[in-house]
Amino acid sequence: MRFLSLHGPLALVVGWFCLGAGVCAAGAVQAPAQKSPAAQKPAEEDPFAGVKPDEPGPPEELNWLRRFTRENFAFKLEVFSQVSAGYEVEQDPPVYSRQSAGFEVLKKFSTETSTVAAFNVQFRLVRRDSYISVQNDMEGASREGFFPEYHNVYLDLYNVFNPLLGDSARSRHVGRFNLRLGRFYLPFGLNLQTDTHGTLLQLSNERNFGFERDWYAGFYGSLSRDLNYDAYYMLGSGYYPRFHGQSGLLGARLSLGNRFQNQYGIEGGVSVAAGERIAGHSAVRSRPVDAQMGESAIVPTLRLGLDTRYTRPLWSGTMALATELSGGEDAGEAVFANLHQFEYLARSRRWGWAAQYRRFWQDIEPAGSADAHSMGDKADSSLIGEVSLYLRNDISASKLHWLKLNVERTLERQQGGNAWLFTIQYYWYW
Repeated sequence: MRFLSLHGPLALVVGWFCLGAGVCAAGAVQAPAQKSPAAQKPAEEDPFAGVKPDEPGPPEELNWLRRFTRENFAFKLEVFSQVSAGYEVEQDPPVYSRQSAGFEVLKKFSTETSTVAAFNVQFRLVRRDSYISVQNDMEGASREGFFPEYHNVYLDLYNVFNPLLGDSARSRHVGRFNLRLGRFYLPFGLNLQTDTHGTLLQLSNERNFGFERDWYAGFYGSLSRDLNYDAYYMLGSGYYPRFHGQSGLLGARLSLGNRFQNQYGIEGGVSVAAGERIAGHSAVRSRPVDAQMGESAIVPTLRLGLDTRYTRPLWSGTMALATELSGGEDAGEAVFANLHQFEYLARSRRWGWAAQYRRFWQDIEPAGSADAHSMGDKADSSLIGEVSLYLRNDISASKLHWLKLNVERTLERQQGGNAWLFTIQYYWYW
């Protein structure tokens, strides 16, 4: 009886607890689940549901002209107007007019990984009236009236030995063996690095050789990160690709690598040219030889050259100092040429000024008619000043638009007296 009396209440309590727990558990199972606020929002519809991508159509068929001009192609127009007048000791020369319009085409040929070739041609139709000798048109003496002119006409082939090399060798020799065929600046002096096509201030080559561009074939590229090279065989004919019995010229230039210009603003090189050329408008000036020489006379030629240019940014703009020195022989007569130039371009690239001294000396026989106190018989020399107003002056030279005033004081002449020469030029390249 005692056992029952002790365990009865305990069993009642346990049973009641179990009954309550079961009810609570049942209630927990049956109670509705609480939804989060995010789950209570209706699902957004996909705006692109049911949209099917367009199937690619047939490839566009392009004719040869569209394919040629679609990629890596540039077409530029050029307008040029120049008026020059001067004062001669003996007489007042006429007013010289030179007007032209032309174009330039540059096309590069590429694969998916590299550029393999480039082609350039530059052409213009020129009208000249009352020609007088000016530094940027020495070849114009025989081109009175309308004359169609070509300038750059060349093809570049890059890394031409790649088909013969393995992958490792190709990587080591990138940019080292490039072939150039056609007409371009002589590989002598700063002209290879300086496009003087539309400018009034010219470098030394045209007076030194009789032409600044020639027809040639040869190689150029980088020997190392510090040195570049150019090595060509030239016809020695100047404007026209022709042989009149000349053997041609071998020309080479060794120059500083591009990093010197990028890091220090320094350019420079040494050059050599040797062989035979057609005299052209710069025939040997010795009087006995002159009497029997025409424009097609053959001139044995030797030149050694040294050139340098230093470009430095200033707080208000950029200055550049350039020098070209060369010496050698023409038909056994010693020659020496030197040119020194200073340029300043304002920071806005809207205006600038420049000064140049140039001299070409040749050990020729006296004419007997020159002033005894001067060296006019043996040298041509000038001092030139120029002011430029730029309406457009891109760093890449892809678009140029300017007005220039140029004043030249002739100091010495192989023929003729001293003179002042005044030139105004308008140039548009777009």
